[in-house]
Amino acid sequence: MELADKEDVMVMPMPSSGPGGVSGMLQRHSGVYNGVHAESFGILYATHVDNAGFQRFSVAHELGHLFLPGHQEAMRQGILPPSRAEFSSKDRYEREADSFASNLLMPVRLFDKQMRTAGEGLEAIRALREACCTSLTATAIRYVERTSDLAAIVLSENGIIKYANASRFFKEYPGIRFPMSGSVLPSPDVRSFCSEQHRTRHALSSEKHVEVSDWFDSVLNGELLEQCVGLGGWRRTLTVISALDFPMIDELDESTDRGVSW
Repeated sequence: MELADKEDVMVMPMPSSGPGGVSGMLQRHSGVYNGVHAESFGILYATHVDNAGFQRFSVAHELGHLFLPGHQEAMRQGILPPSRAEFSSKDRYEREADSFASNLLMPVRLFDKQMRTAGEGLEAIRALREACCTSLTATAIRYVERTSDLAAIVLSENGIIKYANASRFFKEYPGIRFPMSGSVLPSPDVRSFCSEQHRTRHALSSEKHVEVSDWFDSVLNGELLEQCVGLGGWRRTLTVISALDFPMIDELDESTDRGVSW
């Protein structure tokens, strides 16, 4: 908010009856004042999700559209749509603005330092969310980007995967085929969790030890920690998967590597 104010950008909440699913909008106004052409900008952020971290990320995302090269020109040409918090947009401008917001709110040097004492899995993500004043989902995405643990996250709605990502070390692990966006959640326990709307609506959580085969198409034997949490009014579920008892990569034989699909 301070950054927007320094740039003379007005930031205001969007009416709760605004466009469905829209997390934020950058608005441009142009005119001639005292014979000089001038532009001004304003940001509207969503209020249908009552979450300060979500709203901060939405504002930071719109600042990305303001500052990143080419985004204002795209706005003038009418090819910059209202932003939607999907985390998996194929639109180049949306991906760049998400990256901008993530780096603005969770800068690498400070985030990595905080992560050293944050713990693991969902516990770490919650601690980092509090430190960064960000949403649980945005923090989880940043966490798997930066952690050196074998960890993955899955964002789902009505039993369908909306977004999934994993740490670099997990992606490189041989013999793991991760479920793709748009597919049915492989874990029956998470599907059951998602079907109970009061759990997602009231941000309840659950934790269970499961086998690798419950999540991955893999011949590996190992144990995973499966942690689920409802995302409140968003009606979605975040699942954090942590590897507990996995063999070291150099202990695996060549037959284990069946190819990795992300």
